[in-house]
Amino acid sequence: QIVAFSCKKRGFCPSCCAKRKIEAAVHLVDNVLPFAPYRQFVFSFPIALRYWLHFNSELYSATHRLIISRLQGLYIRKAKALGIKAPAAGCISFRQNWGSALNLNPHLHILCLDGVFYQPIPGFAELRNLSSYVSEEDIAALLEGCVAAILALLRKSGYLDDEGVLVSLPLFDRVFAESEAIT
Repeated sequence: QIVAFSCKKRGFCPSCCAKRKIEAAVHLVDNVLPFAPYRQFVFSFPIALRYWLHFNSELYSATHRLIISRLQGLYIRKAKALGIKAPAAGCISFRQNWGSALNLNPHLHILCLDGVFYQPIPGFAELRNLSSYVSEEDIAALLEGCVAAILALLRKSGYLDDEGVLVSLPLFDRVFAESEAIT
């Protein structure tokens, strides 16, 4: 059966996936991202949480929002410390679900402006580069803050008990409610 892919097959095709990846990158560079310095962040998760993050879109969305808000908050705090009024940080993120061996490994690739936009004159936006103001200690504190916030979210959602131990019988999760394997 002929299919509209260059490989004439269905499923995973390195050629087709590479073409889509390149098209997305060209679109971002040409039409979306401003000419500015960027910093890449990759957030991965412990193996015990990967299944839940992959199949529970609400948990994934809450975790994603938490990471992005803390990341942008770092740049906004640095800008305000320099006296910049109303700074706006920007980033773009991509979710990747699989590892190099096609193992389940949901993680985030985040491309973040290494600075903030602000308006020195109303109606005119300018980028302030903050790459020399964000240190390795700031990144380490950001990571520690994200871990603490995600653990609090997991406790609140019922994925961790009060001692921080992973709940071994997740029947409360609607993802597992219809599974015949867990009965």
